[in-house]
Amino acid sequence: MMASVELPSFSSLILDNRRELAVLIFLGILLGYAFYYYHTLTPAESPISDESGVIHLDEIKVNDFVDNRKGWQLRGKTAVVLEDTKRMRIEQIEISIFVPYTMEEKSPTLDVLITADEGLMEWKDNRLTLIGNVVLKRSDGSLILSNSALYETQKEVFTIPGKVRILRDEHTLEGNSLTYHVPNKKMEMTEPLLIRYE
Repeated sequence: MMASVELPSFSSLILDNRRELAVLIFLGILLGYAFYYYHTLTPAESPISDESGVIHLDEIKVNDFVDNRKGWQLRGKTAVVLEDTKRMRIEQIEISIFVPYTMEEKSPTLDVLITADEGLMEWKDNRLTLIGNVVLKRSDGSLILSNSALYETQKEVFTIPGKVRILRDEHTLEGNSLTYHVPNKKMEMTEPLLIRYE
């Protein structure tokens, strides 16, 4: 026959374990306060910074390949890629536009070299906005200078929406805007003014 064991009452269980119960209640209150505090902070006050979807790069190089043909190469000192918007901000940007060549060719011919202080690459629109000390050097040695420009990579069109200056050995030309079609080297300038001619 089994002996009957009497179970302790609920109140005696609480009395025997009151220290552990007090610690658990204290921790629950503390965690609840911490949860409330961090969720009410604005993002600027929060000590936790969320950079998901942001990639920082140094010494970048981007090549344009279509099938087996290479058209241009972009290089930059630093870049920040925003994955959500499919944009890349590049500092000290340099774009080399080549006479189209295949991968097998060892030394491509440089057609146009573009440099600027900053660039914003928008993958979705296939365009590159250039800002600050924009210089386009053509294979004939002429320089096109401006403060900002837009290069549409698919159309291969370089657009300067504001003041522009073209320097060449024998003359200097200024205008209010310029469109340059890279493949056929066709240039359209609004309100051209010849500053120097030798």
